[in-house]
Amino acid sequence: MSCVEKPLVSVIVPVYNVEKYIELSIKSILNQDYNNIEIIIVNDGTQDKSIEIIQQNFMEEKRIKIIEEKNCGLAAARNFGLRCCRGDYVCFLDSDDLIAANHLSELVNLAVRNDLDIVYSGFEATYEVNRFGKDLHKGIITICQSEYALKKLLLRKPPVHCCTLLFKFQYLKENLLEFNELLKRYGEDAEFMWRAFSYTEKIGIIDQNSYKYLMRSNSIMKSDNLEKGIIFEKEFKKTTDDLKNKFTNRKMYGCDIYTLAYFRNMLGWLHSTAKNTKYKDFKRAAEKLDFKEMNKVFKKFPDKKIKLLVKLGIISPKTLYHVLKYV
Repeated sequence: MSCVEKPLVSVIVPVYNVEKYIELSIKSILNQDYNNIEIIIVNDGTQDKSIEIIQQNFMEEKRIKIIEEKNCGLAAARNFGLRCCRGDYVCFLDSDDLIAANHLSELVNLAVRNDLDIVYSGFEATYEVNRFGKDLHKGIITICQSEYALKKLLLRKPPVHCCTLLFKFQYLKENLLEFNELLKRYGEDAEFMWRAFSYTEKIGIIDQNSYKYLMRSNSIMKSDNLEKGIIFEKEFKKTTDDLKNKFTNRKMYGCDIYTLAYFRNMLGWLHSTAKNTKYKDFKRAAEKLDFKEMNKVFKKFPDKKIKLLVKLGIISPKTLYHVLKYV
């Protein structure tokens, strides 16, 4: 593409208490080999010096726009950014993560060449001692039907990170795709991706770990956040029921794919709960689920580990708790 033909990409970065990480994150966007970008910083009521650091270090950068929002959580901040962006394409960056220099150019080129609504890359988990990671192999490019992409979401092999996705902005607008603001720092990505992947015909995938996801020690799923997980269960059930009614012929492993998605994500929630809470809280979460129905749903599912965990849930929730806590 010539410079004239390059579409504008909006990179939305919600910011909340990331003064330790934000400068390098912004630099990784500005250092892209794709230049036609706008960076929308959403100040989500940060209480540290994150915004000051951006203003001091990038004062002359005209591609950066800072917008103010009261602290309403990640989902609301991303939505606020969507309402303010001007891009032909849009993506998100968590404000402690980084992207490799060719991240946007590879995604945009794939999307434009094939007129795709959604494309995404792989990601690499990194740590504070080496935020840039090391893995930047460039593998194959796949253009697949949405059912194939939904299968990847279901199996989590490999896992998909919401911030590695690049969207055609018009696609989000036409399908009223925003993040569910009832979800506060738990489950908002999964719920959004299941909706986003469902309304398009084809999706492009680049086997390249150009998104660098920082693994921080503090967990978002602690005992005092159990209620957020309970809200996720309720909202994700609504979403999958709605999708099941709209897309009636999407079957996989002998079952409706959205029913599978609901129970698969609930097992993920139980895993997080077991890792970060005591048994009494885990029991509250487990009581929200029908393990006997889950056992029927996963009858033809290929992952034997999942089937075993479900059977443990029927026989002994306490045993399931201890297994999930240490695996």
